[in-house]
Amino acid sequence: MIKAAIDRSAATAPYSSEIVSFLIAMQIEFLNYVFSRIAINLNEAENHRTDTAFENSLIGKTFVFQFLNSFSGLFYVSFLKP
Repeated sequence: MIKAAIDRSAATAPYSSEIVSFLIAMQIEFLNYVFSRIAINLNEAENHRTDTAFENSLIGKTFVFQFLNSFSGLFYVSFLKP
């Protein structure tokens, strides 16, 4: 949808793929930041007995959020995009 809007402009049409790629990269970085804050807030709301349990839980949440954020675009292109 964004690529189609960029392609309509004659000035940006040759660079539409680069612009869309840059926007997707910025979206991934922004969402990684947001999801890391969510993981920290969720982890601090839990009652962990030790620092090791706290760190392990935070690592697990961070891994899941970053994995889903980074690979959701590939999943969409591979399986859902017509």
